Amino acid sequence: SVMLSTPVGASFNADNYYVNYQDGDIEVMPASLTISATSVTKVYGQPLIGNAGYTAFSSLGLVNGETLESVTVNYGTGSSATASVGSYRGSVMLSTPIGASFTASNYNITYQAGDIEVKPALLSISGTN
Repeated sequence: SVMLSTPVGASFNADNYYVNYQDGDIEVMPASLTISATSVTKVYGQPLIGNAGYTAFSSLGLVNGETLESVTVNYGTGSSATASVGSYRGSVMLSTPIGASFTASNYNITYQAGDIEVKPALLSISGTN
């Protein structure tokens, strides 16, 4: 709370007033935090499986020395073993940040998704005699 005391002013004489102080409240608003996924490259035929404990991300906006250790990652389109070669925008999605000194309720969190890039698999063809 906010507590007031002795008013001061060049033309103010406290002896002429009975001062009644009213305490006020302080409202702490959440800080803005952006957590961005790092894009992923995989080879055709390999699946990507989401899980907790993911560390391929960056963050902007942490305060008071707080740190993030990991997040949960979920992969969308392009993550299956049968996904065709190409780029899949916004398919690396993050949630549930975890840190020893981090409290999620102190932040308005915005997540930025990363991309999945599927590269061709190596195929060797050998002729027979």
